[in-house]
Amino acid sequence: MDMEVSVSRTTVAILAIVLAACEPTTQDDCVDCDDNQISPFTGTDTDASSSNDDGQPLSHDDDIQPIWDDKCGGCHLDGSDAGGVNLDDGFGAMVGVPSEGVPSMLLVSPGDPEGSYLWHKLDDTHRGVGGDGIAMPKNDTLKNAQLNRIYDWIAEGAEP
Repeated sequence: MDMEVSVSRTTVAILAIVLAACEPTTQDDCVDCDDNQISPFTGTDTDASSSNDDGQPLSHDDDIQPIWDDKCGGCHLDGSDAGGVNLDDGFGAMVGVPSEGVPSMLLVSPGDPEGSYLWHKLDDTHRGVGGDGIAMPKNDTLKNAQLNRIYDWIAEGAEP
């Protein structure tokens, strides 16, 4: 009987460790805080389309720059260039530009979110590709809808 109890406690302890390790840690793994389903295959909202509110393809100027203006102003706008990134002209500063964090990666690689260091900084997966520091934005958070829009914009080819 004591052996059974010991095995059961060990089994429960191992199960608890395994379950804790499987807890979702990124938007790719779970349902987001806004109850939007996130696809584990694309990292995007399963209900979201890859177009803007007007039904047009996503563009940097109309769909992405407003996110930078709202969430990144303290460090990356108005002449500030923390981490070598100034988002006053976000498109020109990111698309096709090597990142300082991982020089072998572009900040935004059109058509390839997983190959874009910016995406990894926003998704807090940058350490997994050789980056360091903290996830962005530093003093704020992006809503999952904003992250999905950025992901989709990059995946669609990161148009101006």
